[in-house]
Amino acid sequence: MAEYVYTQNDNELILEFQEDGAAKDLSAATKVEIQLFSLKSDPANKTAAVASWDSVADAALFDLSGIATGKLVFKPDATALASLTALTYYGRLVVYSTDYPAGIVWTKSLGDLFAVIIGA
Repeated sequence: MAEYVYTQNDNELILEFQEDGAAKDLSAATKVEIQLFSLKSDPANKTAAVASWDSVADAALFDLSGIATGKLVFKPDATALASLTALTYYGRLVVYSTDYPAGIVWTKSLGDLFAVIIGA
């Protein structure tokens, strides 16, 4: 899945979590994190995130009101994206809860990684 994000604009990415074809209730999540990896600097391993945002530290960028029905809205703005250059990145979603305090990479419906194309 590819999401287009523009560094000089407000953005809204709507992500829907599903499991076995049905919306996944993630209301037990204590934090959701979006990590970006550069294909240019780490093409094979995707181990060093070049940017990340989470729903606790960066609460203004997230709308979790639909999380019980599997809907997450990520709203990065120009300030949040200021350190990134116009490239294709891979993004990964990590969901934290009391059952997974170190986080679990969400792979059910979004895939392990999704492309994020950032441009001016």
